[in-house]
Amino acid sequence: MKKNVFLVLLVLSAALFLRLINLGSLPHGLQNDEASFFYNAVSLLQTGVDEDGRRMPLYLNSFIDPKPALFSYLQIPFIAVLGKTIFAARFVSALLGTASLFLLYLLIRKLSSNPTLALLVLSLMAISPWHIVLSRSTQEVILSFFFLVLSLLFASKLFLSKNTLSRQWLFFVLTCGGSFLSMYSYHSAKLLLPLFTLGLALYSVRGASKKLIWPVATLVLQASFVIVTMFLVSGGLSRAAAVGLFSTGDTQLVLDEQIRIATATSNPLVIRIFHNKVINYGFAFSQTYFSHFTAQFLFLRGGDPTRYIVPFHGLLYLVELPLLALGIFAALRASGKKRNTALLFLSWLLVSPIPSALTTEESVSMIRTAPMLVPLLYFVAEGILFLWHEISQKSTKVALRITLIVLYTASFAYFVHQYSVFQPRYRPWTRQFIDQQLATYLTQNNDQFSQVVISKVTGQPYVYLALNDLISSSQLQDSIPARLQNEYVLGKYRFVSDGCYVGSEPEVLYVVGGTCTFTSDTPPFREIGEITYFDGAEGYRLLVSATRLEPAE
Repeated sequence: MKKNVFLVLLVLSAALFLRLINLGSLPHGLQNDEASFFYNAVSLLQTGVDEDGRRMPLYLNSFIDPKPALFSYLQIPFIAVLGKTIFAARFVSALLGTASLFLLYLLIRKLSSNPTLALLVLSLMAISPWHIVLSRSTQEVILSFFFLVLSLLFASKLFLSKNTLSRQWLFFVLTCGGSFLSMYSYHSAKLLLPLFTLGLALYSVRGASKKLIWPVATLVLQASFVIVTMFLVSGGLSRAAAVGLFSTGDTQLVLDEQIRIATATSNPLVIRIFHNKVINYGFAFSQTYFSHFTAQFLFLRGGDPTRYIVPFHGLLYLVELPLLALGIFAALRASGKKRNTALLFLSWLLVSPIPSALTTEESVSMIRTAPMLVPLLYFVAEGILFLWHEISQKSTKVALRITLIVLYTASFAYFVHQYSVFQPRYRPWTRQFIDQQLATYLTQNNDQFSQVVISKVTGQPYVYLALNDLISSSQLQDSIPARLQNEYVLGKYRFVSDGCYVGSEPEVLYVVGGTCTFTSDTPPFREIGEITYFDGAEGYRLLVSATRLEPAE
């Protein structure tokens, strides 16, 4: 027992180290969402209100995309202690990621009654590329994942253990609390968590009707949480409406084209049977759904968003491909509790891609399907244990252990190399590095210009200036609703939608896109500098007017 506790602590310590090392510089660049959470945490710490001037908000409206404010609240103590640094801003993600591993260990141990299997899954998660990237890079995703595992852990204790009535109520409250916070934190949990809980309920009941009350009560509460977080909370539906399967007309355009072509040669009844919304949208859903089970997604490239992709690397290690297949085979051919547990994890695996498949933006997603990692590594661990138990000779077992250690060490070293060397250079414009550099430049040269006109070529650069105290909290809080327009002014900084805007005013700095080309109608200008991406690609050009002022008569 003491040895097992020591190993768990050792693995968790290693996991935390892997998620904290160079956290301020990897991933490279402070992406828009990171910057938004970061600034709002600073604003709440210093002024007690968010960037819109709201006290104790539930959601942040930054960039017109509602985000759960809980993450910013969790950042506050670390920023207060560690300072206003990127490391402090990301520390919560790394801590939540590591804590979720411990909860997952307890969950696997509870469901499988196998401490060795639970420890093996914990070890695999500790070095998982998928989980490391999520723990270092995301905010609401890893927050939701933490509460999802927490909810399932207490649900398993509620459904599967014999408890006193007081403990049953305690586990019920903790299950529902974790469920609400997971759904509140990220959209995909609104669908996945009730499905996961349903699978756990079916796994636990086994025909015993007296056990139905807690699973049913939990599912009813979770359904009400979906309604609350989707329909009653401001902004709950806006994101789903923007990226949902029906949000674009692409599938409808294909359907209209099919009907137009078939009309010339086919019977109207045949057209109605084969060319309708059910079939076409079902095909679009299936195409995206099954893309999450391909080698391209799992082992070779990974998934969207682009800013999380590690070049020439998948979400799992290639060595895990045969182990995954072997684990599924071995677990499903077992009998009794082991088979039931395998079926539970298989059901979780099969439903995990559904939220991603119901979207059109970044649809083959590694963040919407983050819980998919749990059943995948469960079966990988089952594959390793199957090999171990099938081998009887001691020398062969030693060879297997050495082989796995060598393969995993080489795989992990390759991942670290790709992540630290190539990921910063892979499509760096997705991480807004140039906005950080622009804020640094303006901090050093602010007094040289009476006004700065910034083209919004990367999205919303104002938050980076605010983080560098170039824009005050009061200026930002007073800029609503003007800041929601295409063009707005914050202090001496004017933000314009034209990516190549150049005027003729003196003592004004014009920040334009690095690839801008100009015509003879453009006022004369002089280029005083440029800001490039980490890979040397053009980012911003810094221009000042070259128009000569005529002396007054």
